[in-house]
Amino acid sequence: MFDTEFDLDDPAAAARTFERLVERATRARLADRFSENADPETMATRFWIMGHGFISLVVNGVLPVSALEDHVPPMTIALFTTAGDLEAPCRRSVRRGWRHFRPPTG
Repeated sequence: MFDTEFDLDDPAAAARTFERLVERATRARLADRFSENADPETMATRFWIMGHGFISLVVNGVLPVSALEDHVPPMTIALFTTAGDLEAPCRRSVRRGWRHFRPPTG
């Protein structure tokens, strides 16, 4: 999903994962969390790019795993509020979602 240099056992899995992001962005727009101008595919792409960048930097040893918790939630909130979400509910949502995150291991 993150690097075209690797052969995936199930290439469709990467596409399905991206589609889940698009579905979530669509749901946010339908719930009036994102503005009607926030294109779900664009939002999913931006979130994917952000996540890919952070995970790549951590996996390659450029950043420590702790950088994920330090930077991903605030950047996610910034991305989502730019799409029209209100800061307080966005913070709560990101905080709830972050509790389910498991950092990459060695």
